[in-house]
Amino acid sequence: MDFITNGGASVEGVIFSEGYNDDSKDEKFISFVEKFKKRYDIMPSVFAIQGYELAQILIQNLEKSSNIADLKKNILKVKRYEGLQGNIIFDKYGDVMREFFIMEVKNKKFVRKN
Repeated sequence: MDFITNGGASVEGVIFSEGYNDDSKDEKFISFVEKFKKRYDIMPSVFAIQGYELAQILIQNLEKSSNIADLKKNILKVKRYEGLQGNIIFDKYGDVMREFFIMEVKNKKFVRKN
């Protein structure tokens, strides 16, 4: 949202790729947003969302083995994790693959392009 606030009218019509859709109807995402807003009284940023998803992946793997030396290997072995908006998939290098959304700034809002 800072992009729109700081960019003003000059960012109207900008198109970009985004890893999260703020208007997602995914129940897990909606639940997370509601809990976050209740606790912190603000909308979660993309960084809060990514931090939560990362914490879930770490917890899931640390419950299986507390050996930190094997953590990366274990994360990559599972490969697919359930995120707040679909699957998070790690390739053999540890890079994340997930659905991205094409968004456009319209009337001071981020709008998903179909």
